[in-house]
Amino acid sequence: MPNKEARYKALGNELNDDTYKNTEYKKELTETITKKTGIQNVTFGTCSHIGKDNAEYYVNFKSDDGKNVYSVIKRNKDITVSVN
Repeated sequence: MPNKEARYKALGNELNDDTYKNTEYKKELTETITKKTGIQNVTFGTCSHIGKDNAEYYVNFKSDDGKNVYSVIKRNKDITVSVN
């Protein structure tokens, strides 16, 4: 288990890195979200211009009933979800 936790932490650090370009990390994160939630079409991104300490991750998807779900997960673990 510690290796998985270290890998997820490393992924988070890579996503915060301004030099982040490797789509392999995006693929791995997308597969993890799909596996854990069952959501098939997941898009995500980061907002690196606000600094690593205040990083935000965006996870967006379409629900089974066709609604668009947008979420913002902040590094301080604050989560905001909106549905349209």
